[in-house]
Amino acid sequence: MIQQSGAVPILFQNDEPVFLVINNRNRTRWLVPKGIVEEGHTLAETAVKEAMEEAGVTGEILEPHLGVYTYRKWDDICSVDMFILSVNKIHETWEEDFFRERRWITWNEFLDVVDVRIPRSLLDKIPEVLKRTNNLKKKETGT
Repeated sequence: MIQQSGAVPILFQNDEPVFLVINNRNRTRWLVPKGIVEEGHTLAETAVKEAMEEAGVTGEILEPHLGVYTYRKWDDICSVDMFILSVNKIHETWEEDFFRERRWITWNEFLDVVDVRIPRSLLDKIPEVLKRTNNLKKKETGT
């Protein structure tokens, strides 16, 4: 089994989340950044690294971890641990910008276009994590 980690990059615009998707190498599907966990790196570190390499964004991982899904690739099974990445910087250039297009989209658009291999049950956790995180930030700032 191949261990991977991925991130769902989000940014808040006017208090509403928008979600970042990137195209696959063949430009046939919309994905979120993910990649193989290298020795010595945590799942969360890998998710952050892949977001920078594949989508040109950096940020902070939001807890809790969204969950795990599996899919078949390279004649093996990939197990992908997914996280939410709260984006704090969008880079103009990044490692894979020569073949990756990135697009910021709404929640409903995200559900319509993101790679079908990610189970809907995993994606359905995202609004609750965002709500919980937003409530914590309001408590911390007193707003």
